[in-house]
Amino acid sequence: MLAERLIGSAVSWGSRQMQKRVPYSPSNPYLEGAFAPVKTETTVTRLAVRGSIPKEPRGILTRIGPNPLEVPNPAIYHWFTGDGMVHGVRLRDGVAEWYRNRWVGTDSVNQRLGRPMAPGPRHGVSDVVNTNVLGHAGSLWALVEAGAMPVPKRKLPCAAVSWLNAAGRTSSIRSTRMKVNSSRTSCGTSLMSFSFAFGKMMRRIPAR
Repeated sequence: MLAERLIGSAVSWGSRQMQKRVPYSPSNPYLEGAFAPVKTETTVTRLAVRGSIPKEPRGILTRIGPNPLEVPNPAIYHWFTGDGMVHGVRLRDGVAEWYRNRWVGTDSVNQRLGRPMAPGPRHGVSDVVNTNVLGHAGSLWALVEAGAMPVPKRKLPCAAVSWLNAAGRTSSIRSTRMKVNSSRTSCGTSLMSFSFAFGKMMRRIPAR
């Protein structure tokens, strides 16, 4: 683990040094129009609805995507590296009860926002988590492909609960393509994940 962290730190440092050589440019198509980052975290209730919402959906409709908190030089920004932000709309009985958006509480985001660091293991060169979000065992999980560990959130209004290592069950969950096993057991549903770590077995994460 120490060697992995040292290699990650060295790669990050080298990447930053190379990026400093790129001339500044204020323009980047992935920071403009529909891709422009949302600047603030918001909670809105009593949402106006055009048309009607079916009464059957009950739950939180979520999405996640890159939403960089800071971009020192737009010329070197790539949307794969933008800080993750989760958006959610609570639906019940044909009503959109609220909308909320929150940054995923990675170390880099928490540091810039003056928030405490979340506990748990770290992995990879970057701590960006911005690719997929799913619900499991009462939490929302923010995921990224072949990079940092998943970041569970107990509820959308909350900050990150922790970086996850599935309570010691596996140290190689680094895929956005987790699947919920709909077959219920005494412990509830479980997740299936194919990891990108070589030499590791596929693991199942119980609901508890």
